[in-house]
Parts: sequence; structure tokens; C-alpha cells
Amino acid sequence: MSNVHDEGDKMGDDAIRVLTSDGLEVTLDLTVLFRIIPSEGPRLLRETGADFVNKIVRPLTRTKIRDNAVYYEAVSLFSGKRDEFQNKIFKSIEKDFTSRGLILEQLLIRNITLPSGLKPLLKIKSAPNKMLIKCSLF
Repeated sequence: MSNVHDEGDKMGDDAIRVLTSDGLEVTLDLTVLFRIIPSEGPRLLRETGADFVNKIVRPLTRTKIRDNAVYYEAVSLFSGKRDEFQNKIFKSIEKDFTSRGLILEQLLIRNITLPSGLKPLLKIKSAPNKMLIKCSLF
């Protein structure tokens, strides 16, 4: 699920737009690595069909990401809570994948795009923090 037009399975902008706890819209670019449980392959194809990526993987992943994003502020997703967010999503998707005959191997958040008006504020906010770190070293 990417915002690069010729990347991934789906052509065009397929990035996920989510609302965070502070009401801001953040765009996520990610990769989902999975495989079929060999013994479950026949059942998966019989019940879902060959288009299981568009019927299971994409909708389930997008929903779980949105469900989890509402617990984080936009800035924390971009910085300190990124790994925690990624792990929460992985755990919430893994169980559903398994019940449908899939193994979730990795979920990789590649890019988080904040609203354009927030980026300059982050630079201003981080400048005093960098100064504090420098001053505390001396």
C-alpha cells in the first residue's frame, strides 16, 4: 500500500489515510509480507477465491491500521511511537490472517506523511530540544 504510482500490486496511490487522536490526517505507506499456510491453501481458494489479496489482505490491513491510529497523536506516530504502532498493528492483523489461512510475516511502515502545515512546527519545536541536549552535554 503505497503512494508511489507504479509500486506494489495496486497501480496508483494506494497509501492509507488515517485520522489520529488529535484529529489530523496522516498518510501511511507500508508493506505487508505474508504467505499462505500450505494446509489451508485449498480452503482459502475455495472460500475466498484467487483474489484473496483484495478480499482479505487489503481490507483487513487497512481497517486494523485505522482502528489503531486513533490511539496516537500524529507527531508521536512520526517519531517516538512508530515501532509501538507498527507492533500493535501486526498483533491485531496476525490473528485474523491466521484464522483465514494466512501467515503474517512482517508489516513494515515505510513512510509516514504528516499534514503539510505540521512539518514547519516540528522543526521549530525540535530546535529548542536540540539546544537543551547540547547544553546538558557541557
